[in-house]
Amino acid sequence: MKMRSSRRTPADPAEHDARAARDAIRRLREGTSLDLEAARDPEAAPGCRVVAECRADVLRSNYLAIRDLNPGLSLIPMVKANAYGHGAAWAARVLADQPDLYGLGVATLAEGRDLRKALGVKGRKVPILVFSGAMPWTEERGRFCEAHHLTPVLASDDAWDAFHREGWTARLRYEIKFNTGMNRLGLSMDRLDRVRAQLQKLPADQKPQGVLSHLARAEEPENPRTREQVERFRKIRQTLDSVLPSSFFHLANSSAIWNFRKLGLHGWTDVVRPGISLYGVAPWAGAPARG
Repeated sequence: MKMRSSRRTPADPAEHDARAARDAIRRLREGTSLDLEAARDPEAAPGCRVVAECRADVLRSNYLAIRDLNPGLSLIPMVKANAYGHGAAWAARVLADQPDLYGLGVATLAEGRDLRKALGVKGRKVPILVFSGAMPWTEERGRFCEAHHLTPVLASDDAWDAFHREGWTARLRYEIKFNTGMNRLGLSMDRLDRVRAQLQKLPADQKPQGVLSHLARAEEPENPRTREQVERFRKIRQTLDSVLPSSFFHLANSSAIWNFRKLGLHGWTDVVRPGISLYGVAPWAGAPARG
């Protein structure tokens, strides 16, 4: 798979300083600018030598190329951190109508709110998943998600306990993340049986849309830690499959998408989460052209 970059560098940087600043301001307003410092302060333009030109056709092509690596799976394009600097609003609008789109991924509630506004009425039905900003879970965060139609990812024991105890399963679409070994976010594995019992008692329309985890070293499929994480994720799916027949399971970031077969993920995950690879950047230094 040949990934394409959407970036173009001026041939003579000194000659383009003033124009770069003006263009940066325009692109920032349109949600397509990477040259943020020049956009905020045109006087800083002489120090800004690179301007990104983001092409929609390239982004769509990359999305479809990643989809074709593992047919039959849905995708969550990650547009957190302003789509890795490419402009979250721009990227979201380009990808919102693509086939097999599961939803769009952001890190914070504020990112989710801004993206919802950027998508407008036409994008109202596109799910926006908030991967880390829903903790600690509070009434205020819940109302925020309701107001902006956001899907929180419950990624700590306390967050899930509060969400479940306070009846939010009946009010919001949500997902649950387990910590399989990255040790950054996620419910602890020793809570798995307890969570299963809680989910079993919920009516079908109150169960999570998805269950997920994250690999720490997906670029190293033979690493013992990576293998252990994959096995833990398989245990999660085996434990919850019968009580969550309509939920989706996902684990694979860009590196895991490239190593999907080596990791043995076929049949164990329904969705993949491409991030930096969407924008034409290899998921790790020296990664092959295709997975």
